[in-house]
Amino acid sequence: ILMLARRSAFCRTPTMPHPHLRRSLLSTLSIMTMVLVLPWSGSAQADPNPYYIGASTSVAYDSNVFRLPQAVSDTIYSLGLVAGVDQTIGRQRLYANGTLSETRFVDQKQINYTRYSFLGGIDWQTVYSLSGTLSYSSKQNLYSFGGTNTIQSTAKNLERRDEVILTGRYGGDSLLSLDTSLTHRKLRYSDPTYRFNALEQDSASVGLTYRPRASLTLGSALRYTQGKYELSQDFDRYDLDLTGYWIPTGLSTFNARLSFSKRKS
Repeated sequence: ILMLARRSAFCRTPTMPHPHLRRSLLSTLSIMTMVLVLPWSGSAQADPNPYYIGASTSVAYDSNVFRLPQAVSDTIYSLGLVAGVDQTIGRQRLYANGTLSETRFVDQKQINYTRYSFLGGIDWQTVYSLSGTLSYSSKQNLYSFGGTNTIQSTAKNLERRDEVILTGRYGGDSLLSLDTSLTHRKLRYSDPTYRFNALEQDSASVGLTYRPRASLTLGSALRYTQGKYELSQDFDRYDLDLTGYWIPTGLSTFNARLSFSKRKS
């Protein structure tokens, strides 16, 4: 892997395995990856390097592309771009980052695809102990063959996920704070065969966060979710979430979450 940024680092690139050894390797073997990242300096900015842009390329060998008993192997090439910005303006923080890449199969050209991901948002706060976030994310990738997928198919199926999250907090980092959130999620597939998994859901929550000391945070929240499947029955879910975050030392942290749920279709 080769990376150039504020610092440079180098490590040895693994060599191409001999054909007789390929069957003993993992199902998917990455044999070369290169990433180049260059920061851009913005004038009159609080951060001297709030922007970055780069490129990535990789070559991989997959011994069973479709995860079927009749294994079909292939070599996969990928070329992509990465970019992002992270800028603080007063009390607010603006950020965005994304990737875009083209993936090509040498033999199974019917599943060539474009992959992308994007995350953008703002962390805001006021002088009256009010703060929150607003973010939007979107990603597209080739749906995984095999695994928990019960459909044995060799057709290209692109999975797209979109999410909008709005959170608010009153109380800042004080002993007790009030937290709220609204979330909208959407899941879609390009292959009509998978439409039964397509889902759109909205959720809202309100809760309290208690911080008896800097190393311990305890929380509780009520959450309501409404889900709509494209081809099956809608549902409503009610949750009570109990959370804990503990930092006993500077070298370890513990997170816990316990939820009680009730779902109605």
